[in-house]
Amino acid sequence: MIQNAIMKRVVSADKAEVAVLRAGSCGGGCASCAGCAQHHVPVALARNTAGARSGDRVLVRNRAAATLFLYLIPGLGFLLGYLFSVFFHSSDTFSVIWSFAGLIVGLGIAVPLRRRAVAYEITEILR
Repeated sequence: MIQNAIMKRVVSADKAEVAVLRAGSCGGGCASCAGCAQHHVPVALARNTAGARSGDRVLVRNRAAATLFLYLIPGLGFLLGYLFSVFFHSSDTFSVIWSFAGLIVGLGIAVPLRRRAVAYEITEILR
């Protein structure tokens, strides 16, 4: 999915903070309003392959594979916890406990990864 964004600041040589503009909250008539007066625009990390600078209007592409991976980790933890309980012929109560233990371990892995994940990639600078 490709969206409009405004480059906020450069974080490192290849990463930047962008304010992703939602089409539903902005009418899309940027020329008529002369800038964004939105106060609650989500800010996310983006891979800055286009060389954008602060204040540039850019197109960003959502990196769905990275996002999907972070949602799959807790689900796989839940499933592995359940399979672990089946392997040891646990009772139903312990199956639930092992399943949720796997979910918690999966969340413990996914949450730190999510904080460092780069969800977007800057594909083009709009002039």
